[in-house]
Amino acid sequence: MFTGLIEEVGKVVRIERTGTSARLTVAAGFPPGEVAIGDSIAVSGTCLTVVEKSNGSFTFDVSPETISRTAFRQLKSGSVVNLERALRLSDRLDGHLVAGHVDCVATIAERRETSGNIVFAFRIPREYIRYIAGKGSV
Repeated sequence: MFTGLIEEVGKVVRIERTGTSARLTVAAGFPPGEVAIGDSIAVSGTCLTVVEKSNGSFTFDVSPETISRTAFRQLKSGSVVNLERALRLSDRLDGHLVAGHVDCVATIAERRETSGNIVFAFRIPREYIRYIAGKGSV
């Protein structure tokens, strides 16, 4: 689980595509001793598992499903990503509880400024609406 609050902005060091999968390496300032192989880190809101680590960078395997449902397909070396480590039960909870599991990719349908704030409206794919409707939820 995550709070949805960005801890750090990382930079993509390398993304190696293998067919429809990928291996993503991100440079981050998290103390290496505080991140272990197997830990979950939200990378731009998507929960990924650390499979390798070296001084200042972490590597993740990215499945075809994750690539198809996120903006990861547009990542390249030098891209910036938002990072958040998973919650520990002893952490203070700010923000929200966020699972970090992605259901679909939305597109921005509208962007407007209201009272000094920027308000976005999003359009989600029809197939996802049908999927949710079939589950009895809307």
